[in-house]
Amino acid sequence: MPSKHPKKRSHRHHRSQAPETGTLIFILLFLSVIGIQACIRAQRIAQTRSGQILPTLPLTSVAPTQTSTPTPVAVHTDFKEITHGDTSRKQVIFTFDAGSGTGSYEGIMAALAKHHVKGTFFLVGKWVEQNPALARRLVAEGHEVFNHSYDHPYFTQLSATEITEELQKMDDVLASTTGTHTRPYFRAPYGDRDAATIQAAADAGFQSIYWSVDSLDWREGETVTSVKNRVLPNIHQGAIVLMHVGDTPTGEVLDEIFTTLETQGYKLVSLTEGL
Repeated sequence: MPSKHPKKRSHRHHRSQAPETGTLIFILLFLSVIGIQACIRAQRIAQTRSGQILPTLPLTSVAPTQTSTPTPVAVHTDFKEITHGDTSRKQVIFTFDAGSGTGSYEGIMAALAKHHVKGTFFLVGKWVEQNPALARRLVAEGHEVFNHSYDHPYFTQLSATEITEELQKMDDVLASTTGTHTRPYFRAPYGDRDAATIQAAADAGFQSIYWSVDSLDWREGETVTSVKNRVLPNIHQGAIVLMHVGDTPTGEVLDEIFTTLETQGYKLVSLTEGL
């Protein structure tokens, strides 16, 4: 006989289908989203390449770059001739011109070393070519070397172009010999200069250095005594003394002059120290 109660239909199949259908829907939605994003990305790339739009860059916070302030470099804007150093200090600047000869070189170097003084030398280019080892020693021992022209002509007899060539040629010779340069200072040969000469040199980047005490050590007949008696009475604060490296009494008398001035309380300094 048939049962009075209809046979119950199993629901196990429906219970297992529900989660599978949901998972499938989720996957389809996920793939759709990815597909849409891929299409948008492809479209933007195509537009970017065709120049229609600019690419959108991610916004990021970037800290400003920290840059150090460069050390100021002294730039000469006033090329007025210098005839003395700082007169407010009790100091003397000894300068030595080298145009020909080397008779006083060793004596000068010995006195500078003994008194721990940095000397200031104005060299002629031809002198450097003839005495490269002596020029290199000046630089190696820390002395200052500046420009005294290439072959010691009278500057007032030269054009502005010729003056520039004289100064530049000397600078090139020194650079190739010692690796150093002579700007910004020069001394006119024979002290022969005028306003036009000083301006021509200034245009080439050089400032004229003259002197306030002339030893006249180069003159024939000068002796240790005559040079000493000419220099010492004329010393003043900030004095720039002119002496020579050639065959002069300077190499023999310099130690005594240094000793006397130090006893009087003067400090012996280089040009750049004393300005």
